Amino acid sequence: MPDRPQPGTRDRPIADVAVVVSVLTGTNVAAYFAPGSLQTLIVPLGAVVLVVLGRHSGLSWDDIGLGNLFPTQVEELILRTPGLAPHFQLVLSRSGRLDEMTVQVEVRPADFTARHRDELGQDLLHMIKENIGVSVTVDVVEPGVLERSLGKAQRIRDLRPTASRTLLGGK
Repeated sequence: MPDRPQPGTRDRPIADVAVVVSVLTGTNVAAYFAPGSLQTLIVPLGAVVLVVLGRHSGLSWDDIGLGNLFPTQVEELILRTPGLAPHFQLVLSRSGRLDEMTVQVEVRPADFTARHRDELGQDLLHMIKENIGVSVTVDVVEPGVLERSLGKAQRIRDLRPTASRTLLGGK
């Protein structure tokens, strides 16, 4: 008799994807054909159903694809890291079918040694993974390398092809 998986383990990724797709498709079709005022109730109801089914099957919010990462979360961790300057940029790129993010951050002038830069990068990498839950690449650069803006800081540089940005909700 084969061993049964422990409850709560993620052993059915295809079924999980099928649940998410089914709920989203059903919600969109129902909202499309529903009369005006009912449409405003169907979408939140679909979200609740998706969350309930996701929790029941052990899916997290990020597994469903609804998680967000805000530059201010990364900024907070940078400011808590001694030796790093508050000048940073999140660079989004695409490798094959996967999106990747590189955090480019400047080192403070007094802490500018190659060995210390590597340690600072590893520290920030682990803090981001532990506190935000995403895997990134960290590139600690020399002071003054990142572009400064006179107005609002441009924290995100998106290098992904335009089609993938549209699919992922980018501009």
